[in-house]
Amino acid sequence: MKRTHFLFVCSTVFVLLTVIACQKTYNKDNPSVQTPVNPATGPPNLTTKVSLNALFKDLRSTPETQCVTAGIDQTVVFNKGTRLTFYPNSFKDAAGNILTSGEVCLEMVEMYKPGDMIANRASTVTKEGDLLISGGQVHIKATMNGKEVFANKYGIAFPQPAASTQPMDLYYGDRSNSDSVVSWSIAPPGNGGTTTGTTPVDSLVSAYHFDSATRFSFINCDRLNSIPGDRTNNIRILMPDGSFDKNTTDVLFVFPTINTVTHAYYYYIKTKSFAVAPAYKIPLGLEISVVVIAKKDDNYYYYDQKGLTVSDGLSIAASPTKMSLDEIKAKLAEL
Repeated sequence: MKRTHFLFVCSTVFVLLTVIACQKTYNKDNPSVQTPVNPATGPPNLTTKVSLNALFKDLRSTPETQCVTAGIDQTVVFNKGTRLTFYPNSFKDAAGNILTSGEVCLEMVEMYKPGDMIANRASTVTKEGDLLISGGQVHIKATMNGKEVFANKYGIAFPQPAASTQPMDLYYGDRSNSDSVVSWSIAPPGNGGTTTGTTPVDSLVSAYHFDSATRFSFINCDRLNSIPGDRTNNIRILMPDGSFDKNTTDVLFVFPTINTVTHAYYYYIKTKSFAVAPAYKIPLGLEISVVVIAKKDDNYYYYDQKGLTVSDGLSIAASPTKMSLDEIKAKLAEL
């Protein structure tokens, strides 16, 4: 009996030690990402006590509202040129019934530049961590008499600064929780499709046009980044002190040549630094800018550094300075 008890205790200790030795950190913002603890830097702090979406709400763009009539053909164009084309069967209610009459009001946020994406805490990264070449993104909310209305099929055109032969796909975006940034998945066949280059939708505008979008919410005109060569996730942004942490600060990377934005999700307490998630695949040699936005004690702080080049082990010492909300909005408009 004593021998049996001894063996049981030994087995239990072995299992516990094995679990501890193999322990991995858990990213609550992206459950699919688990990475071994780095003994040199310590485990990343992945606990979000403060909602950054709520913290930075004053940076968000004010939606533009236009109303249309359900059940008829019509087209509306928003301030930055996004064109929506509706058909007699474009709208449906929560039960899936096609709406054939009544007024549908559309709230639109247009995000064509990195500054717009940052202000609305949107990104241009797939759920798998791949960068997307972006032709712009929007957020659409549709309602009738105060109740949410859903898309059956409609057309959407994303205006471009110049005509292009770059093929683009339609992507749909989601937030995995109330504080996460937007991540993207390509529209399935029959839910948007691919367009090969911009085509004139009127005499002044070239745009990527998709004639069968099937969702509202976050919609993106993108192409999976196919830049050849080696990639890295070894990029660190060092904060001046521990008050600039995951609860007060958003660190972002802007890739101007592909109109792309991504966030540094990981914060390391020991080194007071932010890093990209291990799943990210950032091409070496790509132009990159670093943007830091923080809010502490009702004061905003901002920092950016432009014209950098992605390299393995890139490390930037950021020095955010206090700025007004209007000053930060002006800085973002320059990106």
